[in-house]
Amino acid sequence: MPDNWINWFEITGAAGAQLIGLLFVVVTLGIRLSTSQSVEAIRAFLTPTLIYFGSVLFQAMVMLTALPFAWPKGLMLALAGLAGLAYDINAIRLKRRLGFSEIKPLDWIPYGVLPMLVNASLMPAGWDWRPIKLSPPSPSRERPRFCSTPASAAHGI
Repeated sequence: MPDNWINWFEITGAAGAQLIGLLFVVVTLGIRLSTSQSVEAIRAFLTPTLIYFGSVLFQAMVMLTALPFAWPKGLMLALAGLAGLAYDINAIRLKRRLGFSEIKPLDWIPYGVLPMLVNASLMPAGWDWRPIKLSPPSPSRERPRFCSTPASAAHGI
């Protein structure tokens, strides 16, 4: 993975984790307002949102994992895309069964079409099965070392 993308995956992973935490806070605060009808809506709308945030966190963790070969990352992303696509089909079935609200045709784009496209785009990541050895970063683009003590920082160790 190019060094330029490390910050991107760190930020998206942290954002996914924070949004999962925020979603749990919202559900905890709104639990008193739940009725039997809202349980179906939670299952149809909040659970997929939790899965999508978790998927972002998982993708960031996969890409930030230090592996000697590139193909395990591709395989994990491809399997995640396949599982996400299967889940999206199930989530669309749940949303269509809702009896208390009607989803307008344009609302199906963010709730059904876009998640399916994103998960389908992850599947080609696993197609390249060649065992490519990842090369270490070049000395000129080496990351700065973190010093454990002030004395080692002063001596450049």
